[in-house]
Amino acid sequence: MFGIPDNDDYIMSAPVRPGWEYSVVDFVSAPNTVMRYDYDFSDAWRHSVRLLSVEAREAGRKYPDCPAGERACPPEDCGGIDGYAELVDALLDPGNDDHAQMMEWIPRGWMPETFDSSAVLFSNPKLRWKRAFNGG
Repeated sequence: MFGIPDNDDYIMSAPVRPGWEYSVVDFVSAPNTVMRYDYDFSDAWRHSVRLLSVEAREAGRKYPDCPAGERACPPEDCGGIDGYAELVDALLDPGNDDHAQMMEWIPRGWMPETFDSSAVLFSNPKLRWKRAFNGG
């Protein structure tokens, strides 16, 4: 497990390695390797990420690259799986009591079935750590 180590980790759980000290390529380099990515532990979003292929670098192309995916990422703080299901139901049903409120709340143009690979952002964990904890 990689992330932000917590001194209060449960004794029986695997230790969390500091994510900013490792590169994904150190552990995931064979095609069809699947890894789990947990995001927002309070809402329990769990993603499966599959390495499709390893190819020669192309000049002018930015790496890493996410060529495909399914559905849009849920809006921040939508309440986990149950809250997301309620959000989608309300958005797709103009007669739903929450439809108008949800339409105002979600980002403009967001639709649950739309996946935009160009919107997938990869960041350097060392820089992310500095920004989060050193104000950089």
